[in-house]
Amino acid sequence: MPPDSVETQDKLSHDLRRKGQYVLVGVLLLVLLGLGGWQWYLKNKLADETQADFYNALSKENTAFADAEKLAINGNFSEAIPLYQTALQATHDDKQRLKITLILARAMVQTGDYAHAIPLLKQVITMSTDPVTARGRATAAEEIADLYSQRDTAITNAIFSDQPFTALLVEGDAGLTLRQLHEYAVSIYPIATAELRVAKWYSAQLPNAGKKSVTINAAQVDQHVATIHSLLGTADYDINFMQADGTMGHDFRTAILLRAGILGDLNRFGDTSIENAEAQFLRAIDAFTKTGPGQDGIARYYYALFLAQTYGAEKKAQIQTILAPLSTSEYAASPVITILKNARAVASYRKFPKLIATIDPDFKAYLMSLGWTPEDFSS
Repeated sequence: MPPDSVETQDKLSHDLRRKGQYVLVGVLLLVLLGLGGWQWYLKNKLADETQADFYNALSKENTAFADAEKLAINGNFSEAIPLYQTALQATHDDKQRLKITLILARAMVQTGDYAHAIPLLKQVITMSTDPVTARGRATAAEEIADLYSQRDTAITNAIFSDQPFTALLVEGDAGLTLRQLHEYAVSIYPIATAELRVAKWYSAQLPNAGKKSVTINAAQVDQHVATIHSLLGTADYDINFMQADGTMGHDFRTAILLRAGILGDLNRFGDTSIENAEAQFLRAIDAFTKTGPGQDGIARYYYALFLAQTYGAEKKAQIQTILAPLSTSEYAASPVITILKNARAVASYRKFPKLIATIDPDFKAYLMSLGWTPEDFSS
């Protein structure tokens, strides 16, 4: 977690925070004013240039990169890393170097080598100013935001060791810090995953959205809803781009599931003007199902949570139908297991599976099979 206080820091730290305020203003202006320009660019400049084309060309030209990708696809990231490093040395093309450096850093993240991954991700962000490389640079910034969400002290210290990240740290407010990290990624390029995580911060504060500790006035509610609609609109351009491109399946699936959760918050607030959340959750389940047995577990869990938060026991039968597959052998290695086990240890997350368990006794039994205890449901 970030430090709770900076009272012991000297005047230099105070001056850096003042300078950081100007960086924050710049980031926010880029996010709010730049989305329209990016929409035009996405529709008119990137239609014929896909990530797939670039990726396929790179794989053909650089055998070390192609070999590394074969290893990474099978989860052998430690073996792939030296080959990515060889591939990086073999090219002098700036766009290829950025792409390979980004993939190398993400492979290091997979192995837990955050000490080397974070500097590389920061390097990617500053490697170019070419609009064609903006997606890769924004992806690096979003990867840093994802790392911060782990709330690991060493990771946090590495992230906020220099500008512009120092300016994005909000003392005592990890949620706002995370939102600003996502906004920083959006300011580089409006990738859907970052935009939707910013939108989620706003939607979670709407009345009846689920974050009961937050109270905002009517004017703020209107501003929040307008911001959410704007972010969803721009994110949809990128979602469509990823779907058509075909090489960004993970980010595409993550985006449509995030979109479903935001629509769920809007629906509970009373806004169904964009879409009914249930249709989006079903779309997410379908997309994850196509990747293999048990891979739709996370989407099923969040769909059930939406129903539990929105309708309560009224939707008990539907919730049970959605969650019943989780206890079958196909879901024995599903990623949802990690989420549910980790939720048990953190009260702010534990309340969500608990809510579903009060409606679905079979899901409660499933949680018990994952190590939950009777005390977890009462604390």
